[in-house]
Amino acid sequence: MKDKKQPKTHITISNKTGRSINSIVRISNLKEFYIQSFPFLKSFAELLNDLPWEKSATEENTLRKHESIIFETCLKGLRLSLSKKKENNLPNDYFFKKEFIAKPIHHLLGSIFFQYYKFIQNELPKNFAKIKIHFIREKVLKGLIKNIVSEVPIYERSIIILNQENISGGESQILEKKDDGSFEVIFQQKLNAGDFVFLKTKNGNLQNIYHQLTPIKLENETKKIGWLDFMRFEIIE
Repeated sequence: MKDKKQPKTHITISNKTGRSINSIVRISNLKEFYIQSFPFLKSFAELLNDLPWEKSATEENTLRKHESIIFETCLKGLRLSLSKKKENNLPNDYFFKKEFIAKPIHHLLGSIFFQYYKFIQNELPKNFAKIKIHFIREKVLKGLIKNIVSEVPIYERSIIILNQENISGGESQILEKKDDGSFEVIFQQKLNAGDFVFLKTKNGNLQNIYHQLTPIKLENETKKIGWLDFMRFEIIE
């Protein structure tokens, strides 16, 4: 796991573990898709800056920003399917009206999801995919260790790292579910801004691959705060 050359795939991971993996995996950077990282990361960092902190978070999940939106995507393009999240008291079409109607934002999302659709299309029963994208900022304070909490235990979870400031931890882990129900870490690496992990179970196979981020804490405790921004997206249809 010391080799940090990219891209990595289920094939390179299989070669290291000595057995095949029942999922398609790709770990790389936006540059692989000829997407300029700086405008992409800057645009979504600004979006997260505008979001309010969650009001109803549990103690384990405090200091968190979270919003989601649903898209339909295919080789012909990207279409906003649904945008509603009332927990933060935001208008139903907050993202679309305030951010996504702007052509640069829509273009950036369209670029990445076009590539993501090409990645998964051979394993889909339909000629389109409905994808839910989460925009998340996890903030941690001095003296604390914070778990990156997932809303639901979905196996096919892909992420793009957007930004990290004064953070230790937050490493990307891919775990494989074994026959006895336990999980084994088969890949672990600290991803940089613009790096991504794509996961998709191969058609007809059981979901046995899971992705998570390790807990975070401050890298330099002379500074009082640190945070990790990322996009997480899930195939929901």
